[in-house]
Amino acid sequence: ALGEALLAYMHAAGQPEQLVIGPASPPWPGRPAQASTPLVTAERPAAGPHLGVRHEAPDEWDPADPDPYRRYGNAVHAALARVRTVADVRPAMEHAVAMGAIGAGAAAQLVDRLTDLLGSPALAPWFGAGLAVRTEATIIAADGRALRPDRVVIDPPAVRVLDIKTGHRADGHHHQVRTYMELLGAMGHATVEGALLYLPEGLLVPVEP
Repeated sequence: ALGEALLAYMHAAGQPEQLVIGPASPPWPGRPAQASTPLVTAERPAAGPHLGVRHEAPDEWDPADPDPYRRYGNAVHAALARVRTVADVRPAMEHAVAMGAIGAGAAAQLVDRLTDLLGSPALAPWFGAGLAVRTEATIIAADGRALRPDRVVIDPPAVRVLDIKTGHRADGHHHQVRTYMELLGAMGHATVEGALLYLPEGLLVPVEP
């Protein structure tokens, strides 16, 4: 009797040979349809940007010093700021080595090269003895800008301004020196001369006003 009652219950609550606990689920056609989300394809552009990837760093690259050329140029400028005459070249380079700004080997080469270059007749008006020299002196323009030419030589009746470059030549260098010359003229100096000194080439280039 118990078995017959159980089978009768199974037929009423579920399916033959399958017992469902709880209320019977409605047949599939009667169940609410579930919302579906359409798949979106992310299309790639026809021609994307080309990225060049290097798998090895250059031999001269140092992660702790990613721009050695700029650092070297700044160190040379700082050393030359201590040079009034050719006799100051060696002490200036020794100071740079002591400060760790320039290596001893590079400093020795610079001493030889700069002594010959700055002692040449062409550069005597800039590095000769008895001149009043101001290195990296700040000039305040009328608009408030602070400009610092590398070297200003006061040799009455003339005033000469020199900018020293440790890299390649660029058109903007002449404009830079010309700006210095205009400011010095506005300060009352009647005769102002300007020039660029390119150290890699050992070349002195006059700048016209």
